[in-house]
Amino acid sequence: MFEALIQQFDILACLQMPRIFKTDHIITKEIYDDYALVEYKLENHISMNNLLELLDDQTEIILLYHNVPSKDVDFGQSCCAYSNPRYSHMLKFNAHTDGMGLCTSIYVTIYSSLEYMYIALQHEVQLILTKGKCDYMRRSKDLLTDFF
Repeated sequence: MFEALIQQFDILACLQMPRIFKTDHIITKEIYDDYALVEYKLENHISMNNLLELLDDQTEIILLYHNVPSKDVDFGQSCCAYSNPRYSHMLKFNAHTDGMGLCTSIYVTIYSSLEYMYIALQHEVQLILTKGKCDYMRRSKDLLTDFF
């Protein structure tokens, strides 16, 4: 099941977000019972702000958070976005900056159900709140509204 979903995402993402995704740039692929995790190497390493703009340009993608541990350095920033459940996709996107302040890969999680995805997003919010200040955090009630 997940192999077909990964292939479907691969084709769609390359068409809709060619600056981020390329079909031959999968680094790792891990398949579990309820989700699959795929790491894509970014052909051109980009800043977090540029990645956020590219994700924001996609109407089907909603930003969950942008975490900035320190305003003094670009290292350690992270973001999480997810596909709008109304479009029948069950995807989560994660990225972080390296020591140079650039994103070198993006992690895509493909879920088997909206329930698992919602629980994973809630858990992600709880974890990131322990790791510093967020420049942006989607409100809990808005996240809930997206799913129900």
